[in-house]
Amino acid sequence: MEDNTPLGSELVPDIGAFIARYFKEKRTYKSALARKLKVRPQTVLGYRQKKSMQTQTIWTLSLELKHNFMKDLADQLPKEFSTFSPKDTTLQDRIAALETENELLKAQLAVLKEVMGK
Repeated sequence: MEDNTPLGSELVPDIGAFIARYFKEKRTYKSALARKLKVRPQTVLGYRQKKSMQTQTIWTLSLELKHNFMKDLADQLPKEFSTFSPKDTTLQDRIAALETENELLKAQLAVLKEVMGK
C-alpha cells in the first residue's frame, strides 16, 4: 500500500496554538483586535482553533499585534534549511572588532609597562 502523506505533514506546527498563547500571555482584547482587523469578534476567537491559516492573515495579525508569528513558524524548521534573508554577521563583526581592540590594548599595556619599568 502506497503512502500518499506529504513529507513532514504530521509535524506541521499549529498556528492557532501560537495565536492562543499570544492572546493568553499578552491578555489581548479580542474585540479591539477585531475592530482593527475589520472582522467579527468571532473570527478573531476562531483564529485560536485554526490548524492552518492564510499567509495574509498571519501577516496582518503580526503587524497589528507587533509580534512575528512568521518567525515563530520558521523557528520550527531545522536550522540548516536555506532562506533568502541575509546572514546576520553582527556578532562576528563585533567579535572581530573586540579582538582588534584587545590586541591594541595589549600593545599599549606592554609599552606602558616598559615606560614604567625604566
